[in-house]
Amino acid sequence: MSTTETFYRIGSVTKTFTAVLVFQFIEKGQLSLDDHLNKFFSEVPNSELITVRNLLNHSSGLANYSDKTDFQQWKYEKKSKKDLLAIIEKYKPQFKPGKKHQYSNTNFFLLSLILEKISGESYQKLLQKSIFQKINLKNTYYEQAKDSTRKKSKSYKYTGGNWNQEREDIAENHLGAGVIVSNTSDLLKFIDTLFSYQLIEKKSLNLMTSFDKDYGLGIFKFQFDSSLAYGHEGRINEYYTTLIHFPDVGLSIAYCTNGILYPRDDIISAVVAICLENDYKLPHFNGVKINDKKLTGLLGTYASNTMPIQVTCKADNNQLIVETQGKEFETIKINNNYFANYKYGYFFEFQPEKNTLLIKETDNIYILKKK
Repeated sequence: MSTTETFYRIGSVTKTFTAVLVFQFIEKGQLSLDDHLNKFFSEVPNSELITVRNLLNHSSGLANYSDKTDFQQWKYEKKSKKDLLAIIEKYKPQFKPGKKHQYSNTNFFLLSLILEKISGESYQKLLQKSIFQKINLKNTYYEQAKDSTRKKSKSYKYTGGNWNQEREDIAENHLGAGVIVSNTSDLLKFIDTLFSYQLIEKKSLNLMTSFDKDYGLGIFKFQFDSSLAYGHEGRINEYYTTLIHFPDVGLSIAYCTNGILYPRDDIISAVVAICLENDYKLPHFNGVKINDKKLTGLLGTYASNTMPIQVTCKADNNQLIVETQGKEFETIKINNNYFANYKYGYFFEFQPEKNTLLIKETDNIYILKKK
């Protein structure tokens, strides 16, 4: 049974920890946002053009090594840092540095190596002495290839109505992009101390939360109606983590799970609404009765402008049926204009005023327009 002390892999929330370390080195004068990558790793493509800032805000143009096909072949094998660097060096850049933003784990893996090169210490030791020990994170650690911690949960993927244990890749292969294990209590302490200037100075946090095209320096912003939060999300091997802070009200929220069915975006939005005492209506998880007439405005064919996705929505015996590629999905109504198929983990949210259908699947949201 999970408790507040249960450990979870936090995936990309690790990137905010890495960014904190980067700013600590900047404050000591040992690193600059304008330092170029070739100062440290000249063999990486475009290293003479890529800055530390580009790495922090995902504008380096470097390909994401974990998106590549061969990653699926070796992700369960412990790779040396030298091997991983060689893998990164072989991929062609996606675009010229600074021209746009594209999320890439490669950026934060390289930042980890830069920190090691400057300090002469391992990324693991830097985390331990500069963050974990400094603010007393007793339930947070660097996950080595063989993790024997018994409190750490297993993760599960929901498929076809069943929960199946997920095979975990090697966390160390992600280093500063996704190696940390933690829990909600420690994550709240981390983000609270970050925003109270106990980990980095105010001027550093201001830089960290300066945004270009919604990309901060190791952090993102989250808009909930009129409320703005800062933080990061993580997803790795069916562990899902969200860590956000609302500076205007001093509220922090940490969410960790080792398996997910209901869309994370809906879960977090509900938690935020309740914490901020905004109006919120719980979904009818077991469904509510409807009739064909109430479905009329939702029926029709919807298609995506960016992907080859098209669905047809029809009514059958007071039930919404969603059909795509010859396969039909029966649904139940769980909220106003909101339907679910629990067996396959699909959620369908209609926005009639926009002639739009959102298809939600855990973390994925596909936007379709009515034809």
